[in-house]
Amino acid sequence: MTLADVADWGLQTGLVVSFLIGLVLIIRRPFARYFGAGAAYALWLLPALRLLMPTVTVPFLRRPAPENFEPLGPTSEPVFRNMPSETLPTFTVDPNTFAETSSHMSIPSIWTVITVIWLSVAIIWFGFQLVRQRVFMAHMRTNSTPVSDQLSSNIKSAGEVTGLRRLPTIRLSRAVSGPMVTGLTRPLILLPQDFESRFNRQQQIFALVHEMSHIKRGDLWVALIVLGFRALFLPNPLVHYAANKMRIDQEAACDAAVVARTGGGDATHSYAQTLVHAARTSTQSGQQSPLGLALYEPDPMEDFSKGDKNDEMV
Repeated sequence: MTLADVADWGLQTGLVVSFLIGLVLIIRRPFARYFGAGAAYALWLLPALRLLMPTVTVPFLRRPAPENFEPLGPTSEPVFRNMPSETLPTFTVDPNTFAETSSHMSIPSIWTVITVIWLSVAIIWFGFQLVRQRVFMAHMRTNSTPVSDQLSSNIKSAGEVTGLRRLPTIRLSRAVSGPMVTGLTRPLILLPQDFESRFNRQQQIFALVHEMSHIKRGDLWVALIVLGFRALFLPNPLVHYAANKMRIDQEAACDAAVVARTGGGDATHSYAQTLVHAARTSTQSGQQSPLGLALYEPDPMEDFSKGDKNDEMV
């Protein structure tokens, strides 16, 4: 596969992915109302699965291939086969013309240059995000404190509700404004330093179950895939906008899983109060992790009172 082929794939796939993202953005809210938050979250598989499917050629973006050109005449017999040799035309090639043509052909095409720039920037951006994640994890593991014995008891209760075989590391930190989970192979749940005074016991368990549910559901690995997807389609602003909306649907699906695990009924109202309390007491000054999932993360594109997450929970 040449760089020109990669450029063609990027154009064709990018257009189809944009169409699928637009479709999901249109139907996700009605889909959630009729089929649930989990089903709406699953819709985001459509743009991702497009990368694994055979290339769909968009006619007006198709680059003509040499084999698609029809010959000017019959090709079964050479034109000059039966002609006397003395009547055959002679051709002369100007060496200067040949040298000029060769030098022109050696210049990379504009699509080759664009493809190299696109892939280079994508790799650099993705690598930078992974470095940020590694630095964040190292900083948090060093600049955090263990939880109290009372909180350890609530952590154990939350682990039993979630069904995790192995409890993640949980630390307190002044650098986070609210409960969050991050890390892939060794997940780390970070709680604000005032977690025990800000949340009552029931709210603490709900918050811990929420973060543990992200681990149980594999949402942290999904966050890594989304990060790679954004890197691949870095020039497309629709992809970054959709990543923000996917996070909202991911949180709503996690919320639905928490409600199902805690029994529903009165637990649904109590859990919704926990989310509202987390939103009201959280600040936006906490450090951010490229692969972090927070109990409440302000949506920069719409107010919390009008947010998708509230619409799914209330």
